[in-house]
Amino acid sequence: MFEVLNILYGWFKKEKVHTDTIACQFVYRLLAISLFAFAAVSQLRQFSGNQISCIESDTTLKEKIDSICLTSGTYTFPPPTEEDRNSDNIFFLKGIKADTLHFVEAYPGIRSWGREEPERIHHRNYMFVPFYFLILGFFCYIPRIFWKKVEQHQMIHWVQDLNSPVLDMKREEKLVEVSARNFAESKNSHKRYCIYFLFVHLLNIALMIGQLLLLYWVTGSDFYYYGLEVFMNSNIPPQDRPDGLSRNYPLVALCDVRIWSITGNIRIISNMCFLHMNDVFQLLFGCQWWLLCLCIPIATIAATSHLVKIVCPCLRRWELKRNIRSSSADAHRVIDKLNFGSSFVVYMMAKNVPAQTLDKILSEVSYDLV
Repeated sequence: MFEVLNILYGWFKKEKVHTDTIACQFVYRLLAISLFAFAAVSQLRQFSGNQISCIESDTTLKEKIDSICLTSGTYTFPPPTEEDRNSDNIFFLKGIKADTLHFVEAYPGIRSWGREEPERIHHRNYMFVPFYFLILGFFCYIPRIFWKKVEQHQMIHWVQDLNSPVLDMKREEKLVEVSARNFAESKNSHKRYCIYFLFVHLLNIALMIGQLLLLYWVTGSDFYYYGLEVFMNSNIPPQDRPDGLSRNYPLVALCDVRIWSITGNIRIISNMCFLHMNDVFQLLFGCQWWLLCLCIPIATIAATSHLVKIVCPCLRRWELKRNIRSSSADAHRVIDKLNFGSSFVVYMMAKNVPAQTLDKILSEVSYDLV
């Protein structure tokens, strides 16, 4: 148990040195923590307030019917097809115009039928919504765990304690010397270090695209502007909404309850129930879509930038010289000789070490680094 808690603590604790970029932090911090919050909100909504309200005239049975329908689940009917509209198996009503026929559907999935009952769509998925968000939140840490596994605290050896103020000049010179030596001795692993980080970017993108496709499948949506459509259609009555939430997570559904009658026969009571929790779930799914649409472009831009700097030496040298702003000729010569792996290591060191200190480290590095 304590080992599991230590692992979870390692995921959330603040690191001594920075080993990733803001694009990665958007995934394992913003997106993951938001999904954990969604899981908590959806779970609390199920255990607080009124989850379901079924229409029942008998007040003595209403509370029991609500409990039965919440536990056993509700159901709706699939939307009518054009063939159904033209068949004799479907009821029609006259519309405003005498020559116009409108299909009877009180709410999405709640409609009348003729001789044959349509196939039912059962709804019990709202019980698993908290686990859906919780599992996706943990999945956001997969790229982070992989990076910490392959990084092996190498940045700590390169940075030493130079990421915090050092008042003793002799100690600072010693740390600069050790940092430069560690940097030069590990030059053969710099390319692998850089490629691993590119793989982390690609893993983040694949993970979020997978979440987006899973969201489309869970909500039954057939358009890519899901979250935008949800918020734009929030003022439209549920029966007229085009989004899949009105079908897979309906606000109104049916429920059949079987009870014993006075004569000893089983009597089936069909009730129309209002699912209050689905109103919250629709909002959470929409917020998840917006978060994914925010994080995916950021991760894509970061991965593209990382790849461009690998294949374009001029760009990565210009970026390093701009970040370090060194006037030392030795530091400029070292930067010009760095390969893409070593350039990335220096770039990450610049996120932890002040520019003046990094200038001293590069001055200590031998000219035959590459």
